[in-house]
Amino acid sequence: MTALSSKMKTFIYPNDTSYYGDYGTSDNRYYYTQNGILNIVEYPFPYDDDSPIRQIKIYTLDKNMKLKSTKSINFSGIESYEFIWGGFYHAYDGSNYVVVGNNNHSLKKGVTVIKVIKYSKDWKKLKTLNIKSDVTYTYDGIYEPFAGGSLKMDASGNKLFIYTCRQTFPIYDRGIHQTNIAFEVNTDTMKLVKYPYNNYTSHSFNQFVKFKDNTLYLADHGDGYPRGVKVVSAASYTGYSSYGKSFKKTPFAINGGYGENYTGTTIGGMEIGQKNIITVGSSVPHNKTLKSIKGYKKSYNHNVYVIATDRETGKSTFKWLTKYNPKTSGYTVNDARLVKVTDNRFAVIYNVTTKKTGKKVLHCVYIDGSGNVIKNLTYKTIYFDCKSQPIMYNGYITFEGIYHSSTKKKDVTRIIRLPAQV
Repeated sequence: MTALSSKMKTFIYPNDTSYYGDYGTSDNRYYYTQNGILNIVEYPFPYDDDSPIRQIKIYTLDKNMKLKSTKSINFSGIESYEFIWGGFYHAYDGSNYVVVGNNNHSLKKGVTVIKVIKYSKDWKKLKTLNIKSDVTYTYDGIYEPFAGGSLKMDASGNKLFIYTCRQTFPIYDRGIHQTNIAFEVNTDTMKLVKYPYNNYTSHSFNQFVKFKDNTLYLADHGDGYPRGVKVVSAASYTGYSSYGKSFKKTPFAINGGYGENYTGTTIGGMEIGQKNIITVGSSVPHNKTLKSIKGYKKSYNHNVYVIATDRETGKSTFKWLTKYNPKTSGYTVNDARLVKVTDNRFAVIYNVTTKKTGKKVLHCVYIDGSGNVIKNLTYKTIYFDCKSQPIMYNGYITFEGIYHSSTKKKDVTRIIRLPAQV
């Protein structure tokens, strides 16, 4: 574990989860490597919603994991106080993509609500795609971009797939509704591809996208249509190879009525292995997965789950990684993240908090490509706040976290490096 330079100011979002209540949120920290060097992209979430921050910071570390340089990127063209952070993606060719947005509470058509900005590897601004408010994805319009969920991106060749959510223009019942929405961008021209893959979910509280073998894979956490965790293979989607078969499956159904916002469930990660799609998250019990507990309540504690979905058939296997009693356990489990170590080994990272003492223990559970547990390593002095996606870097699972220093008797922000068990 390596300490950050004191010159690097870090912004820890006050909510120690990637979900705000029952709704997902975009990350505010991202990691990428370039020429063997680790970089951190950070959007400092404002504590005052009326004073949004219109810039990101890029921290470049040296080979000893010390701060080498800092760069600020300011955004222009969206001047409203309703500026909204979307997300960041570093592409295989070194290009960087930033997505930001603006609310459209006046319900105007033809105005810019989302900007997709392409930067070079050294952060020179190249091109900008302006996405207008009257786009259609099952339903028309964007009232609020990225509302009630997150934003993820992945690329294959010159195709950048953006998977996020929005609130719509008023629809059949004259109400404004939240759904997922997808955009495919040609990164050479920075123009929208006309027909992105339609994978409607409403409401959609977290979204994931990955390419593997030039095939598109998606995951959603929905409270309706479907109400559950949805895993999708778009193998036959035009322009992609036909590995496996196309399918839309709901391997984890959630109790309750359609559109009931509380689900008691989260998705924290989705990765593609050699044979299976691996999805992890946390949840209260639902009848079909833990029959000894009937129904669910907001007071129930979460447990961590893993789902392995066959890329060829769509058949899924569901397993609980933790089995704390949801009603009487003295422990709480926060959101889980998933790190791909190899095509057949993954790490599930989550914190367990003792209610009585408030002490937190970091768990790093290694699973194989079928979701079977290989090893569970615990760290008593490390806390992961779930606002970033850890990465593999030089053989270590790497992320910015909180380290409790026994000598200083306080918590300090550090770059955490866990030796990967391969």
